[in-house]
Amino acid sequence: AGCCCGKCGGYYKAHSAKTLSLDKPRVHGLQLWEETEPRSNYTYTQITNPNFLFARCCAERELPRACAAKCSHHTYTQAALHAMYLHLDGCPLSLAPELQFCAAQGQDHRGCCTRRGVGTTVAGEKCLRLCDQRPDQFTQLDLSYAPCQEKFEEMKACFYEGVRTSAKELFYPGASPKKH
Repeated sequence: AGCCCGKCGGYYKAHSAKTLSLDKPRVHGLQLWEETEPRSNYTYTQITNPNFLFARCCAERELPRACAAKCSHHTYTQAALHAMYLHLDGCPLSLAPELQFCAAQGQDHRGCCTRRGVGTTVAGEKCLRLCDQRPDQFTQLDLSYAPCQEKFEEMKACFYEGVRTSAKELFYPGASPKKH
């Protein structure tokens, strides 16, 4: 439930009776974070761009086209998520955790989310769970998370800033002035 194409929360599941491929958790949700050789194929602008990394994560997780269209901080919006909640979108709500994971690159952004007031909705601290997107913190959305939508842009800003900072620190150590 909530998994796509046999993938969920950074782990590969069995794809058929003959194939069981358990991969190590993708701590950041993207092979690019772990492999050093392919990085030379990308520019600094690409591998430090949260939108590029978001789209790459969705592609690696083989999300359906309707969901992949939301794999940018420009298109993964409060309105898009609201349409998913109301089943008015081709991307099912069950795949929202995959989008959230890719937007956050499998990182814990609760510190930033707390500073930005994400836990101040009527759902309270529950909304902060959505800011912790480490692979072992999978959260399936239901209507009890609907109040968190009012802080969606703040949450996304934390993901964007945190991913950009992490990418700069990993790919270009010393180039980033402060930690997220």
